[in-house]
Amino acid sequence: MEQQVGILRAQLARKTGCNLETIRYYEKVGLLPGPPRSSNGYRVYSPELVQRLQFILRARDLGYAMDEIRWLCCKDWRQSEVGCRSAPIRRLLRNGG
Repeated sequence: MEQQVGILRAQLARKTGCNLETIRYYEKVGLLPGPPRSSNGYRVYSPELVQRLQFILRARDLGYAMDEIRWLCCKDWRQSEVGCRSAPIRRLLRNGG
């Protein structure tokens, strides 16, 4: 069986400083995709999901509304900031993801 690479939800919460319930909420509303499960049923968060949560948290800290964060997450949020005219979004891309 293939071993999953990543961290568990409690580790994700500690690493990002995000509450466990908030992580569950972000999964429920679709901001954070549900991670795959290991053979023993634990959710395993990949480095990409860790980075995405950090991006979401940074956007929230910058004052973005949930709908705005959802819109940003629908875009290629790891894209280069080149060509982006919005200073707050450039800052978010540079510091949050």
